[in-house]
Amino acid sequence: MDNINKKIWPPLTNYSHVRDRVACEEDVKTGSAVFVIQDENGNLTGKPAVMDIPQYVFIHDAESGVRVAGVLIQAEHEPKQGAVTCGISSIVDDSLYVVISDEVELLGTIVPEDTP
Repeated sequence: MDNINKKIWPPLTNYSHVRDRVACEEDVKTGSAVFVIQDENGNLTGKPAVMDIPQYVFIHDAESGVRVAGVLIQAEHEPKQGAVTCGISSIVDDSLYVVISDEVELLGTIVPEDTP
């Protein structure tokens, strides 16, 4: 791997994240999470997804064909939908995304060889 990818892909240690538990409002306020899954009474209802967090990812938008490079900072199962919802921080501009796992390509915890 060339040094350019190490410069483009930031260290995972730069990212606050939520792992092995569900996110709460405080996590969103501090930037460790992107969303909170809760019921109408404010009870946390998500379940932590078993994934390496943080890790490098690409988000794929099927409609536009756009690929966004980012870091997975949160992943939870939604009880009503059954899908895994992912919270991702873009490495380009720090935009935050909430997407289902079908739209995410997991790249792992080692700096990817693929350039964003």
